[in-house]
Amino acid sequence: MKKQVLFISAIIVLVMLTTVVLTACSPAADPAKAKEALEKNGYTVVVDRNIQPAALTLVGIKGADAVLEATYSKDDQSEFLCVLYFTSASAAKDAWDAAKKEAEDEKKQDNKDDSDWVVGKSGKLIWYGTKAAVKAAR
Repeated sequence: MKKQVLFISAIIVLVMLTTVVLTACSPAADPAKAKEALEKNGYTVVVDRNIQPAALTLVGIKGADAVLEATYSKDDQSEFLCVLYFTSASAAKDAWDAAKKEAEDEKKQDNKDDSDWVVGKSGKLIWYGTKAAVKAAR
């Protein structure tokens, strides 16, 4: 019985740690807060609630409420981030496959380094870009 309790406790701790790690690795849930954090770190940021969300429907991404795009260039360093904010978590889930394809197309188009490129989803957010840009958007 003690082994079962220990095993179940270990699984619960693992699940909780995974949740904390995944949540800590996403941009801010509010576009205004993400924009502010990125601008503090020297990024050029655009948040669009009209044109880009409507244009995304052409590539199969529906339900986007806002799109944040951020870029940073200095010397040889170039960072990029795109965050899609959805009206609901279910809309983000429905758009996940199309958004991953869009992220892959973006990476190929700009010849992004594979080791530094991330694509993620958490709740009502889907994001893709460089790890440094995601970190700066928290």
